Amino acid sequence: MASREENTESTNRVLRISQLDALELNKALEQLVWSQFTQCFHGFKPGLLARFEPEMKASLWIFLWRFTIYSKNATVGQSILNMQYKNDFLPNLRYQPPSKNQKLWYAVCTIGGRWLEERCYDLFRNHHLTSFWKIKQCVNIVIGLLKLDTSMPDTDVAIGDTAANKIVKEEKISFMEFIFCG
Repeated sequence: MASREENTESTNRVLRISQLDALELNKALEQLVWSQFTQCFHGFKPGLLARFEPEMKASLWIFLWRFTIYSKNATVGQSILNMQYKNDFLPNLRYQPPSKNQKLWYAVCTIGGRWLEERCYDLFRNHHLTSFWKIKQCVNIVIGLLKLDTSMPDTDVAIGDTAANKIVKEEKISFMEFIFCG
């Protein structure tokens, strides 16, 4: 019990108001980048961008995720307020950044959730069976990418002929095999 109390005292807690401020800064950045992007299509035919808007926003979010959370462990708003994500699953008292898998799952849940929220009306409109297959295919692609990522050894682990590396090498499948074979 004493170790738990020491652990909570030694960690730096972040105030809720600071988290909300970081969220507002992130939203402002996304709106600014999106408005600049849509200005590029100002002279094109009306409705050209509207058809692919959820996918374009998702690609923008992936771009922002890649250069903020994935590389620096913090969003732009969190960096301004001197906050970072950390890995709470490790028992170490010192700071540990989130693992690569945690960052990927963060992206899948946040970006995929926002995309699905914007696209769900079009997916489920009148094509129930075809929309189910579209969703299944998207989920299969994401799972395939995650399986490919987890099957590759990390760069900070020495690659040798250990039993674990041999098992990892045997379980590798190609992306095309996974997509077509399910």
